[in-house]
Amino acid sequence: MIEPNVDADQLCNWLLEQDSGLVLHWLYEVWEGAHQAPEGFNWLGLAEISAGLATHKDGTLSSPPDLGWARVAVLVNTFLIHEAKAHGRVYSSARVVPPEARERVMRIRVRFLLRLGSVPGDPVLDSTLLVQSFFEGLTLSPEEALSQCAAGRKVLSQEQIWKLNRIQRNVEFLRPLAEQHLLPANQELLAWYSIRERLNIS
Repeated sequence: MIEPNVDADQLCNWLLEQDSGLVLHWLYEVWEGAHQAPEGFNWLGLAEISAGLATHKDGTLSSPPDLGWARVAVLVNTFLIHEAKAHGRVYSSARVVPPEARERVMRIRVRFLLRLGSVPGDPVLDSTLLVQSFFEGLTLSPEEALSQCAAGRKVLSQEQIWKLNRIQRNVEFLRPLAEQHLLPANQELLAWYSIRERLNIS
């Protein structure tokens, strides 16, 4: 039972000491309006630490990985992405922008898909959600990306370089799935993966 008078930091710390199932229950109650998170709640801390708990406990690699904490991490990071995109809200730290949260979500999904395979409807193991997260915020086609890479750093703006570097990182995240023949059979995604070796800015 969560005490109603705990402050934001105490609640976050308390949640991180609980079973992931209780944390998921609390999250759904907050998002459905049954409860309200206290003002100043450290969503960023919950997003970052839950991602660590999904694969590491007590400083050691979890075996098997903790799917419950992976679900917490994916859902909270997705919430942060939505809040920043829809309302311009950034919780706890201006360091976190949607691309960073998206990359964290992609890393978690790839890691768990490698271990457990695809499960439709699961926030972590549904491979269609991995495809969606890859394309979210992506405004270039593969041909446009290759053209910009060929143009070179002297011609491109800092924003263009940043976007190309992000695409390169996201494509690289897919490599372990491709090597195990687990890459989702999405033609657009496969088109991006096929040019991975050419996504280098001259």
